[in-house]
Amino acid sequence: MRITELQATNLELTSAIREYVTEKVESLSRFTKRFDPCDVAVEIGKTSEHHQKGDVFFAELTMSIPSDTLRAHVEKDDLYAAIDEAKDDVKRQLVDKKEKMVDARSEGGDEIVEEDILDEDDEEEEENDATVADEREE
Repeated sequence: MRITELQATNLELTSAIREYVTEKVESLSRFTKRFDPCDVAVEIGKTSEHHQKGDVFFAELTMSIPSDTLRAHVEKDDLYAAIDEAKDDVKRQLVDKKEKMVDARSEGGDEIVEEDILDEDDEEEEENDATVADEREE
């Protein structure tokens, strides 16, 4: 995974902000192992300079993975909170995408797996019942 673009709008991109964004985006790398190549474009900034009651910041993450593009746009009163929430939203989308891929791959085999699990659970319950009965007899 690589950050292809890091852009600031109506805001100075300091090294602290750059490091924070990089750290948060790279934390998504463990979810992108199935999706290679994976490019991320990040835009952060203020929505405008004309707010009367404090600044409103936004963070936008656009992740390009094979066959899809994931996007999150968040506006908050705090820049760091906006970055965190955008990262969490992209993470959720990645997990959903991965689960759909796994479900599609194992479609049709779910019934067999569930039956096998139920059979194993039933066997364990029978063994536990037999053990309890033996203990009572003693």
